[in-house]
Amino acid sequence: MSRLRIFSVLLLTICARGGCHLPDITALIELYNQTLGAQWASNTHWQDSPTPCSMRARWFGVGFFDPCDRWRDGYECNIGRVSSIYLQRNGLRGLLSRWQAVGELKNLSYLDLSWNSLSGSLPTELGSISNLVFVDGSHNEISGSLPTQLGTLNVGNPGVCIQELALSHNALSGFIPSDIAFLEGLERLDLQANRLSGSLPTALCSLPELNALHLGENQLSGTVPTCLGSLGKLRYLDAARNKLSGALPSSLGSVYVATSIHLSYNHFSGELPSQLGKLRVLRSLKLNDNSFVGSIPSEVGSLGSLEVLDLFNNTLVGAIPSSIENLENLKLLYVDNENTEPLQQHYCRQRLPNLRKYSWRILRDRYRQIADSVCDESYDTSFTFSTLEEVTGFET
Repeated sequence: MSRLRIFSVLLLTICARGGCHLPDITALIELYNQTLGAQWASNTHWQDSPTPCSMRARWFGVGFFDPCDRWRDGYECNIGRVSSIYLQRNGLRGLLSRWQAVGELKNLSYLDLSWNSLSGSLPTELGSISNLVFVDGSHNEISGSLPTQLGTLNVGNPGVCIQELALSHNALSGFIPSDIAFLEGLERLDLQANRLSGSLPTALCSLPELNALHLGENQLSGTVPTCLGSLGKLRYLDAARNKLSGALPSSLGSVYVATSIHLSYNHFSGELPSQLGKLRVLRSLKLNDNSFVGSIPSEVGSLGSLEVLDLFNNTLVGAIPSSIENLENLKLLYVDNENTEPLQQHYCRQRLPNLRKYSWRILRDRYRQIADSVCDESYDTSFTFSTLEEVTGFET
């Protein structure tokens, strides 16, 4: 029998005698064994402490509830129920799917295994933990599909709702399961930078508390569901770098609390909905690298909080509307050459604003003829775009 197996048996015996909840200890030991615990960046007291409930030798990254059900992060943990596991950036390696005993951690509320080298699929047993409110497995090598069992989280415990599910920067594939609609208390869903495919499920519209939806850098296709406009608490929407298509639903103009909408690098078409002008607290709107047509709506000038506007590389026609001069907080503006006439007028005989994506084209192709032209006096004194950054260097 190996030293590790002997230690595990001895530890289980000691913990059972000391009043620790045996299934919780079993789950912790299995996690340690399956993720090469001996090679973790820190495994303090995982091997030398007789019980993880010890006030003086608590296992690194493990927290408990005290007898009064108060959060003490390891102090007075006589009840012996694991409530949190924080092992982010700790060198965990191995197949996460082999951690089948995770379902025994019935009091687990916080699970953070982010920034490790875990692979394999998500254990379906996660769905049986009714107290989970926070799960972060981002920045690993987790593969497979999102288990439908995630929809059963918090079942049987109506007073608890999972609030954050973060699995970004992995290798997850398949569809976003419709069962996600059952996570009614979910506030943040981060599935960015995976290999997810299929359409955006209307089940997302059944998450009334959702304030952050990160789905960028996947292979999602289809249209944006109109019902997303019903998410009254949605502040961050990121579905950039996918294969989404069709028209942008005007209902997005009803998400009045939105501060960031990033839908760049997709296949959207049609005209920009004028209803976007209702988003008065919007700070960043990135719709670049799509196939939008028509003109830039004058309602964009109503976005008083806007700091970043990116419409570069579409097929928009006409100049930037004059209403853009109302955007006093605008810092970065990315548009195509053919939309920049007002900028050229307002910056006659000056270096153009540092608009980066197109500025090199403006500076190289148009700067000299603008600088050599005779300016209209009415434009010489205009500081419409004074909040935009000035170019500090000029190269031809």
